[in-house]
Amino acid sequence: MPLGVRGVSREMIPGDPVLFGMKPLNEGGKDMQVPFKMRIWLLLLSAIASAGCAMETTVLKPSSIAQDCTSANDHNNPVYPCPLPTMGAACTDSQGGVLPANSLKMFTPPFISPVSGWGDSYDAGTEPAPCWEWVSTFSRAYVRFDLAFWPGTVESIESASLSWKTKRLKGDSANACIKYLYEATGPWKRGETPANLLFDNLDATAVNGGFYGVVEQAKKWFANPATNFGFMIEPSRASTKAKSNSDCLESLEDLRLTVKYRK
Repeated sequence: MPLGVRGVSREMIPGDPVLFGMKPLNEGGKDMQVPFKMRIWLLLLSAIASAGCAMETTVLKPSSIAQDCTSANDHNNPVYPCPLPTMGAACTDSQGGVLPANSLKMFTPPFISPVSGWGDSYDAGTEPAPCWEWVSTFSRAYVRFDLAFWPGTVESIESASLSWKTKRLKGDSANACIKYLYEATGPWKRGETPANLLFDNLDATAVNGGFYGVVEQAKKWFANPATNFGFMIEPSRASTKAKSNSDCLESLEDLRLTVKYRK
């Protein structure tokens, strides 16, 4: 491309010997040297252009984490007078804390890992007066990342991936307890969070750790932060079950959102 100097028409590229005055131009049989000041300007412009296309990576930690608890229970054979139930109806978090039945708990920093899965307990009682009792629970996990982290102008978001390490807390299933990853499209509310399904095979792929592409969500949330309600992770069984002894609980450790972008 022309450089605006008479007799110079060669396309200058970074690293070309001509730019550094090491090699003369030849036009019409006459050797010419590129002026020193022009070489400096060309190098500066090249550096600016290269910097503008540079890829950068940032790894985000959660800005919000929550876990819900859905619970059902029953007790007592009506034929016999039975004592009060002893199992309770609450869920537990990854640190053994209690989540009240049929609630959603927002964790506070420093965040603990949320739990997703289910847990059932059943006691059939003892004859001749079997006072049976059961409780069944399941939990979803929620996580949100704040994408307002760039100090300057972002040209484009190239990729984004959600990742975590799955830790088994209860149960011996060969598959993971978690199964579904959603984009939440509204405020978190137990059993009523509006959401779009992103992945439905976490039970097959996330036993040892998840790594899921979510670039479209990152682009949307960066362009319009008001639409950022984060992600919801649901277990393979998101329902209660009467008179069952079964559990499969996992915590999502080290939740991260890795974003690659150009500035």
